[in-house]
Amino acid sequence: MLCSEYRDIDLAFLEKFKQLLLLQFDNPIFGSIPQDHFEKSIAGVLRGWPHHFLNLNTYQSVLFLQDTETDSSVAAMAQILQKQISADAGEPCYISISSPLTGADSIAAAYAQAEKALDDRFFFRNCYVYPIPDKISTSLESYEDDDALLRSAADAIRFKDSYSLQKSVNMLLTKYQHKRNQSHINVSYILSQLATILYSALPADKEDLQVVIERLYFCQYFEESKALILDVTKRVVATLAADTESTGHTIRMLKQFIQNHYGEELSLSRLAKQFYLSPHYLSDLFISETGCGINKYIKTMRMEKAKEQLLNTNEKIQDICKSVGYTNFSYFCRSFRETFGQTPESYRQSAH
Repeated sequence: MLCSEYRDIDLAFLEKFKQLLLLQFDNPIFGSIPQDHFEKSIAGVLRGWPHHFLNLNTYQSVLFLQDTETDSSVAAMAQILQKQISADAGEPCYISISSPLTGADSIAAAYAQAEKALDDRFFFRNCYVYPIPDKISTSLESYEDDDALLRSAADAIRFKDSYSLQKSVNMLLTKYQHKRNQSHINVSYILSQLATILYSALPADKEDLQVVIERLYFCQYFEESKALILDVTKRVVATLAADTESTGHTIRMLKQFIQNHYGEELSLSRLAKQFYLSPHYLSDLFISETGCGINKYIKTMRMEKAKEQLLNTNEKIQDICKSVGYTNFSYFCRSFRETFGQTPESYRQSAH
């Protein structure tokens, strides 16, 4: 499919790669640190392992690997690479390992899979290499403890994030469903805490909450407790949905904010903080309302603003680059060419 889309470009070199690693930051690190700086660090870690490093945008880069040996060797290398890249950047870098590639046409699916695996960061906040192996995921009870999961549920309600709420609830339920060595009283106590958090999103009814807590303690089987919690969760999700009917207004305000601040650093974390929402929820909400991602929307606006300045001013291209929010000039030129099919300089010349 790639080859058919880009017939004029020789993509044969992509066939030799066997796996890809997605490198991602929460802030636009790849736009503020030269690419060759990362390339040197990567080469130092890989020590002759054939590879190709490609910067996708200011938040993401892809590392293609050739001649991979075993899953464990790739995972071990990724752990070392993550520490090195994070040290270089001064903030955590997340790495997601794709399934083996079967040719150039499998790259898009592998990238999507690697990006999807990073969704679990919300639950494993101190884990930086993904996906989480099943054997690790089921043994992380000491790491993702009860308090952490309960806080995640409370935060999700505060941010009106139904998706994260349901995931936190399901994670806690799954954790205790298979803990046969836990006492009935202890499990009921944890679930009663969860019920109290859930009821914080429902119309005040202390008597109803007390009835639910009593039922939790008297459930004979865990499945009964689980069904009770899921029923309350369903009610909370419906309440949150009603509270977020004004999402269209939120997106309009967000677009206006981007319009007014496109020349500044606009990370997802900053935008989420501005609108008192979780980054994950804001990202999903924007896609749902507009059909495109926030980063793509910001890039499109910046490119249009750059085009306007190229046409209507005599400003230096380097100054235009900075004025529309880019700190890396080469990345700005590459993005402009990808968008309009010409370099900024060629575009200016052809328009006059």
